[in-house]
Amino acid sequence: MSGIPTNWRRWQGISRQILHFYNPEDEFSVLSTISIPSITIMGKKDGALSIPVEQTMERIKKAMTNSKRVETVILGDANHQYDDYQQELADTVKTWIQIM
Repeated sequence: MSGIPTNWRRWQGISRQILHFYNPEDEFSVLSTISIPSITIMGKKDGALSIPVEQTMERIKKAMTNSKRVETVILGDANHQYDDYQQELADTVKTWIQIM
């Protein structure tokens, strides 16, 4: 398929193996290996999720036991591409970096 980097399909397959967003029983144990500060940003209308975003964020926070700073942000009704939320996304990331 033109326009899609060849490594994207590989990453997509790997991410599904590591983080099972579709399985509410998955504890995201691989996230406990992360020790650097982390921010996760999602919107309520992210079509990639089959579980409510609030539940997903709680699972992420619970799993990231070794990270010095874990922040989760829900950007309103943003979808997976953050359509109409790009500026809010950029502002959120900028603020998070500045606080570091």
